[in-house]
Amino acid sequence: MKKIFISSNCITGGLASFFQLIFNNYEVIPFPTSWFNDNKKLSIFKDSLKKTELWITNYEKQITEQYDVKTFHIPNIVFRAFHPDLINAQKIDGSYLSPVQSRIAIWSFINQIETKQAVKLFNKNSFEELGYYDEWKMSRIKLESQFLNSDLSEDDFMKFYLSIKRRGIFMHSHNHPKIETIVQLGKIIAEKLKISKLPYDREIKLHDGLQHFICPVYPDIANELSLEGSYIWRIQEGKEIHGVLSYLNYLYKYYEKNEITYRCIKLQEDSEVLDKTLGQFLN
Repeated sequence: MKKIFISSNCITGGLASFFQLIFNNYEVIPFPTSWFNDNKKLSIFKDSLKKTELWITNYEKQITEQYDVKTFHIPNIVFRAFHPDLINAQKIDGSYLSPVQSRIAIWSFINQIETKQAVKLFNKNSFEELGYYDEWKMSRIKLESQFLNSDLSEDDFMKFYLSIKRRGIFMHSHNHPKIETIVQLGKIIAEKLKISKLPYDREIKLHDGLQHFICPVYPDIANELSLEGSYIWRIQEGKEIHGVLSYLNYLYKYYEKNEITYRCIKLQEDSEVLDKTLGQFLN
């Protein structure tokens, strides 16, 4: 049986499940990009590529050109407009904190602000001054750029974008699409590859492997987008945290448990901007 490899980030599993469902004459093998850091897995992957019909990946072309296999490049699906407060926080040593966290919460922790005080920072005025309400336009531009830098076209982007936009909140977090979003991307790719005759408008339901970690669309941000929001976080295999204060308490305890002090964390931006913007809401 012919083989197709799928290599991407967190959407690898969802795409592989979708393609295995519709590509009946192929064995679809997921190989997340994170596995490229494992020499043993990478060696197996290189050997397997020799017998592979197609490699679908979000890797840059200068990397995939090193391998002798037909390659189809796909976009990264990142869209910050629903969750503009999320950041991939780093420690001073360059390693990342897990899970993805609130920019406002991290600034509060670094500045040693008590959680009951930090709650005040989650308001519509601070969101506006931080530019959260303006994120949609930039998110759309960046997503389109991802498509244009892949083997998909502007028409493909518009078909994908209009389809997922009609669904309301189509992301679990800024870089975790809902399964319906992944399926729509899969349909666009399948249509482009002409491997399957699947009707584009056919409804396909798959298990959502990313729903264990869901960040809320804050109510004030949701209101700007004519959507329904909440302050409910889902973390660690489905555990839910309700309310900003509970989330801040959880985060501070997480830092304490992992011996992370305010001196260990750095923000990937000009902290003076945050100091000026957020500091005024504590007076």
